[in-house]
Amino acid sequence: MSRSGKLKHCLDCGAEISRKAMRCTKCAPKATWQDPEHREKMLAILKSPEFRATMSEASSKVWQSEEVRQKHSESLKASWQSQERRRQQSEAIRAKWADEEWRQEQEEIIRERCQGQEYREGLSTRAQEMWADEEFRGKQSEAMRRRWQDDEYRERMTETARESWDDEESRETRRQHIAEGQRAAWQDEDRHREQSERAKALWTDEGFRRRQSEGLKAAWARRREKEGSG
Repeated sequence: MSRSGKLKHCLDCGAEISRKAMRCTKCAPKATWQDPEHREKMLAILKSPEFRATMSEASSKVWQSEEVRQKHSESLKASWQSQERRRQQSEAIRAKWADEEWRQEQEEIIRERCQGQEYREGLSTRAQEMWADEEFRGKQSEAMRRRWQDDEYRERMTETARESWDDEESRETRRQHIAEGQRAAWQDEDRHREQSERAKALWTDEGFRRRQSEGLKAAWARRREKEGSG
């Protein structure tokens, strides 16, 4: 509350804020990022080899700790055991990715980060550790089946994938990541076996097989329609 006795509110959302602030902690970062000069400076920093090397080194040191990896794994498990928590996370993610500007910014940041070899290796190591947990694999498989049973989710993911593949730069980046992932998977016997087990589990689900069949039929129908119109 200000000295005059009147509350001060965020310029964007109207939430109550401190006397010295102009925006709340939620709106302030977004407003700052909308400044072209600030955004250009931050992207230049994120793209710099020095920044990527520093972040990669710091991340590697942190994940070398067995205790850190264990705590992170337990935290993820506990979080996803709550149905309400999953629902909140899903809604928050949908809201963020519905923002075109935010999505483009995140895609650019992700592309820059993924160019670092150490960063990719770190992600690969952490993913292998998580998927080595049988309980985690089972929960992820069940969660994925539930998501794809939702018509709205399936339609949204299909449209997102179509838009991504229509963009030449995004398509090439994705192809490179897929190729790298496939090479890594085939070189790692344990990961190869895990991938095979997950695929078998999915294809034993009648609903999954039906959805895949419907998806392929729809894709071929769109292709024939596109060729016919050309």
